[in-house]
Amino acid sequence: MDDKKVLKNPSYSLRAYANSLDMDASHLSKVLEREVIPTSKTIKSLLSRLDLSVDLANKFINSVGDEKKCKFVDAIDEKVSECD
Repeated sequence: MDDKKVLKNPSYSLRAYANSLDMDASHLSKVLEREVIPTSKTIKSLLSRLDLSVDLANKFINSVGDEKKCKFVDAIDEKVSECD
């Protein structure tokens, strides 16, 4: 997948991007808006399609882990959470 296509063409749609990632557009939208946390299967699929450096891939994986931790803490007590 050529991410330069997105940068060069601002009208490149979410649907086209999702299609290039072999994902449903509504699911990709929810992941990007942090409405859902991607499963390990989705993460593995995304990483196989995105041309990320090892450092960026690790940052992505860690950010998902942080998001899961935040949702867990928020479910227990939002007053304790340090998440946005």
